[in-house]
Amino acid sequence: MKQFGTRNSLVVYRIGDKLSDQLKMPKDKSVRNMISNVICVLTKPEFEVLMLINEGVADRYFRAEKTGSKPSSFYKALHPEYHKGYDQVKEYFGKLSDSELVMLLRKYDMMRKKTHPKEALSFYDLLTDEAKKK
Repeated sequence: MKQFGTRNSLVVYRIGDKLSDQLKMPKDKSVRNMISNVICVLTKPEFEVLMLINEGVADRYFRAEKTGSKPSSFYKALHPEYHKGYDQVKEYFGKLSDSELVMLLRKYDMMRKKTHPKEALSFYDLLTDEAKKK
């Protein structure tokens, strides 16, 4: 279990798709003063990147990305029936085991070292050591 603070301090996990998004701090000074640390977690990769990794075509996408291709457009070109949305994403990842999901996050985490700022965490970084062993 990870400890996120004590009774007198809080650690805030700011989750977003870019670091430039501003964190809205509480107006109550007593709460604001309790915040001891703000940890940034980037929501990258997009779901489609994980799907491309899972299907073994991520390298093709990363080459195309240099020309401005977006993950959803690239994935849709491979799967014309795909429509970005909650139900399709839930169905896709719902078919994978926990160990397959951890493996996808691990693979992306190894790739992300080039694209993510060092001060930002990824979803893989949030997994417990026990979960990472799956």
